[in-house]
Amino acid sequence: MAEATFWRKQIGDNENEHMKLKIFLSCLMLCFATRTFAKPTITSQPADQSVSIGADVTFSLIASGVAPVSYQWRLDDLPLPNDTNRTLVLTNAGVSMIGGYSAVVLDANGSVTSRLARMEVDATFTKIRSGPVVTDLTTAVQGSWGDYDNDGWIDLFVSVSNSAEVLDKKNKLYHNNGDGTFTTVANIPLVTELGNYGLGVWADFDNDGQLDLFVGGREGKRNVIWRNKGNGSFQKMELPTATGINLNYEAGAWADYDGDGFVDLYMAVEQHTHRPYLFHNQGDGTFVERTDTALTVALARSSSLSWSDYNGDGKPDVFVTNFDNEHCFLFKNEGAGVFTAINSSPVVSYTASSIGCDWGDYDNDGYPDLFVSNGANRGNQNNRLYHNSGDGTFTSITNSIVATDGGYSTHAMWGDYDNDGFLDLFVCNLGSLQLVRNGYNYLYHNNSDGTFTKITTGSLVNEKADSSSCSWADYDNDGFLDLYVANSSFGAPTKCFLYRNNGNTNAGSRSSV
Repeated sequence: MAEATFWRKQIGDNENEHMKLKIFLSCLMLCFATRTFAKPTITSQPADQSVSIGADVTFSLIASGVAPVSYQWRLDDLPLPNDTNRTLVLTNAGVSMIGGYSAVVLDANGSVTSRLARMEVDATFTKIRSGPVVTDLTTAVQGSWGDYDNDGWIDLFVSVSNSAEVLDKKNKLYHNNGDGTFTTVANIPLVTELGNYGLGVWADFDNDGQLDLFVGGREGKRNVIWRNKGNGSFQKMELPTATGINLNYEAGAWADYDGDGFVDLYMAVEQHTHRPYLFHNQGDGTFVERTDTALTVALARSSSLSWSDYNGDGKPDVFVTNFDNEHCFLFKNEGAGVFTAINSSPVVSYTASSIGCDWGDYDNDGYPDLFVSNGANRGNQNNRLYHNSGDGTFTSITNSIVATDGGYSTHAMWGDYDNDGFLDLFVCNLGSLQLVRNGYNYLYHNNSDGTFTKITTGSLVNEKADSSSCSWADYDNDGFLDLYVANSSFGAPTKCFLYRNNGNTNAGSRSSV
């Protein structure tokens, strides 16, 4: 009776309004009684990770909830007491860190657990995290290994971009200390002058037992040979080539093309309007430019070149990549300083933006085969693998993962990293341009039957960067090839990669440096 009196005072004697209000209040009380508060929501889950020993690893997620939101990371369901941030950073990865990582996200309304992200640590290589080779911020174009001081330990020269965005435009020389570490060489002209940008290539051109260094010039700089004086210093020799603000000498390579016992020098030029250069070594410390061969009349935007005796006649031939959606060049050495342009081979019939190339006898039949990296200048294009038939001809291998797995590839190098007697292949990619494929570098293991398996574990293939070139070398003299990767990041200073090969039970080594 009291309740009815109360409601009549509020709404009068209108029974319809009375009932409506009672229904509304009943629904409201029911809502409060049965209300459930939303738990945090994870909008970006932590991803699986596969790294090499020594690498840093980052797990992260994105979640929303009622502030404050807290996090608790776990390894195989066991809490990691000090890891209570949205991002989990693990340093110096080791086998003890292998497992499943998840995070519990908590707010005032409850908790939710992320997906279990697996962490894999591959023991084939160790990622080097300390020392100037990997901590210097630079725009490395290429790394070239060479024991310039003959102490039995291979050293590393790094050519650096001289673009306007770069603060430190000087090339780098790292001396191998013989204990797995390197020291930056300073106060010699080789590294105090502004970087020439073009690739650096070691060779003992004067046969004095000391490695000399060629560095190509860009943007009006002359090409330079740094003559090793044998006491840790170098003498600068400028080659008499044309200069101009837009003239870029992209690459050079040494080879004794006429068999006189002294290495000669061939240089690729980036401009369509200017020819390449061939310098004959006179044997007395000087060079004479040759303009009377097929090598010096072919015009294209050339990016790299590589010598090899592809037909087994004892004379080095040369392959040149061109990167403006052009055909590449193959020149056969006829002897007596004469070269013939090969125009009917698969290696020159494919039109692409070809950047790098490397010869390697991947099937051990005694004839060098050829890999060509494509796409870095003109978009996503497949790379190319050409099998040497042994009769002066080549077959384009189109059903291999090496050829179908292209991308924005720059350079590549063969090397038997596991010492099984068969050459494997590492390919560099420009990660920031990789729109279709994953943007990481590639490592292909040779299965010894003419096929390859793509390696998907470890930092070598799961660490994204704008990688411009790579080079294998056994820098710690343990009989296994290690790997340096030069990164450029389009003018923005960045760090390069060095991976030490942890070896296996296979004996001996095969190098391609």
